[in-house]
Amino acid sequence: MPAIYFVSPTQANIRRIAQDLSKSLYASSYVNFTSALSRALLEEFAETVARDGSVEGVEQVYDQHLDFLVLSANLFSLHPSLVTPMGPAIVAPTAVADAAADFKTTYEKLNAPSAGEAEIEEVTDRVARGLFSVLVTMGQLPIIRAPRGNAAEMVARKVDARLRDHLASSRGSNAFSASGTAADGSFGRPRRLTRRRAPVQVKSVLLMAWPVLQCS
Repeated sequence: MPAIYFVSPTQANIRRIAQDLSKSLYASSYVNFTSALSRALLEEFAETVARDGSVEGVEQVYDQHLDFLVLSANLFSLHPSLVTPMGPAIVAPTAVADAAADFKTTYEKLNAPSAGEAEIEEVTDRVARGLFSVLVTMGQLPIIRAPRGNAAEMVARKVDARLRDHLASSRGSNAFSASGTAADGSFGRPRRLTRRRAPVQVKSVLLMAWPVLQCS
């Protein structure tokens, strides 16, 4: 019987899959990761199955690029916290505090006075991972523009690094060429702007059907 794994790209998950492969539990395995597996984890997985002699049990490894939620045809959210709210009856105070932190918006996490460097890195990594998934799904390789000196620049640089790594390791066939957008070598490149969110709520402006005046 074949097995289909659909898991997050974490060290714990690849070690569990490698453990299953070493026991020959299934005739073949198709491993699907919800987002791109990092080079370090991919190398660890490859070394483990090679050492265990279970390489033949892996039929295919897929990166599904699912780090975003589609809310409508023209609106998506970059992988918000999926933690389920916990009831107050049997939950420790520290667990309640951790759950409340998970439900903070990205804006709140980045602009909190108590935000440390590690937390900012984690948030910007998550945003960059989500944007990369969106771009791969759309099959569009953008021109990136971002202001300097804030979280927007950090996200832009991380998205750029992911794009370059993907193109460098794809050996001629990548998620963008597969969509047909790179047939003429241009990748049909749109422009993606990464901006720091201002105190003004811009969502209503973007969603309302206001006329746009084109200036020459």
